[in-house]
Amino acid sequence: MAKNKLRLDTSEKNVLVRKLADVMTSRISEATDASDVSSLAWLYMHLGQKEKTREYVELGLQMDPSHIYSRRLLAILEDH
Repeated sequence: MAKNKLRLDTSEKNVLVRKLADVMTSRISEATDASDVSSLAWLYMHLGQKEKTREYVELGLQMDPSHIYSRRLLAILEDH
């Protein structure tokens, strides 16, 4: 580790992202805005879970139909 930079391989990153997504999912009822929800959608997108990504993108858009990050994630989903 150089100058306080954490270096992880892909499998370690996936484990951390999975754990974070699990915690965020269990606390989704505490989400206060579409940004909270789109952050979770982004994690699921990077885990390759398109259905979960779409679920949280749609929830974010229900909270704020004009939320730019949720709209961008939706566009990415629709392109793939």
